[in-house]
Amino acid sequence: MRRKLTPPQLAKLWGIGVDKVIAWIKVGELRAIDASKAKAQRPRYLIDLADIAEFEARRSVQPPPPPASRRKRLASNSITEFFSLIFLLLSFGIFALGSFVGCDEQGGGLKAATADDDPPSVRTDSQRAKLKAAGLLD
Repeated sequence: MRRKLTPPQLAKLWGIGVDKVIAWIKVGELRAIDASKAKAQRPRYLIDLADIAEFEARRSVQPPPPPASRRKRLASNSITEFFSLIFLLLSFGIFALGSFVGCDEQGGGLKAATADDDPPSVRTDSQRAKLKAAGLLD
């Protein structure tokens, strides 16, 4: 036969009040049987050890999950920095709104196509070599 505890025994074991154990039984959190001889009598609860173990497992405290890493907030001047970078790129001809078709005179980066670009026959040999290396010229 399985061993059973009364609410006062369980309360003493856990160091809590008997009223709390009875309240858990009445709301259905802790299973118990009523061992009183008649329904009209005061209930005499008996709690099975397996039910106590199940109750403890349900009520056990789990460690909280690690907090999700928060995205780092950008500095308030990041928009200004972004547009400053775009301005620099545009002013140096690195970033242009169009296709790149030629090289600048100093042999630096590519330059954007404009209406007054030199025709292909006016390009220097070094410009043609750079365009071939970039895959922009046959």
